[in-house]
Amino acid sequence: MTSRYATVVPLLRRPRSGLLLGAAAVYLFALGVTGAVFVGTRGGQELDGRLLPPEYGGTYQQDTPLVEPAREILSLFGNTRHLVVLLGLVVAVAALTGRWWAGVAGVGVFVGSIAAATVLKEVIGRPDLGVESSSTHNSFASGHAAAAMALLCAGLLLVPARARWWLAIPGVTGVSAIASATMILGWHRLSDVIGGTLLASALCCLAAAVLVRQRGVARPHDGSVWLKGVLLLVATPLPTLVAALALPAADGLVTAIVVAGVVTALAVVPVVVILAGVEFAPGTDRRVGVDRPAL
Repeated sequence: MTSRYATVVPLLRRPRSGLLLGAAAVYLFALGVTGAVFVGTRGGQELDGRLLPPEYGGTYQQDTPLVEPAREILSLFGNTRHLVVLLGLVVAVAALTGRWWAGVAGVGVFVGSIAAATVLKEVIGRPDLGVESSSTHNSFASGHAAAAMALLCAGLLLVPARARWWLAIPGVTGVSAIASATMILGWHRLSDVIGGTLLASALCCLAAAVLVRQRGVARPHDGSVWLKGVLLLVATPLPTLVAALALPAADGLVTAIVVAGVVTALAVVPVVVILAGVEFAPGTDRRVGVDRPAL
């Protein structure tokens, strides 16, 4: 005679999306304050101008040996065919790993980030506040920074949980390099790249919240990860606080590059921490226990 008993297996639970939605709200708030301070106030425009002052002939391209490397970076990343190839790689990885919905979400974050950055540049007016180092042309938010950040976010949604940090660390370097290149060549101000980064981060968190509700499962862990997530979320408005500080502008370009790198890290780390242990792989068993026949 065979008896049956319940065998408890490690619980895979449905993770909550509330923290991701909260992160998206914080990023959007930081985006709004950054735009309001840097674009709409005299102090913000002056700070942008001190960090990246116009050089010869009124152009904003900086006088530095980094100009040629910056051109090389943007010639690669700004090429439409290269971007299509990168998006194709996202789709290919999604197909090979069965993470179709994560791939769709990643492509959506990329397209949405570029579209939203374009709309912001069109609808936001840059007032003439009498700042000599500022033009009235609005370039907030940077589409290049938004696209670079969105591609990194697409990868973070697509890869297994254990691989996210391995992608995030070089990814932050790449996004920072692209953002810095746009400033070196005078295409964008510091506030523009901050705005683009925050915009893509917000859309990434919204997409991740949807994925978590539909496809996500999380392995058990202690509450410290969530506590760290909450603490890191408190840090995400830092880019807006930077505008209120008297940043040293003796070498404004270096300061702007450092700030852009810090902002990128602050935008990426909370996403990785919040998603710690969360998987979007298909066919994951969510059962708490199974009945097995006795031996």
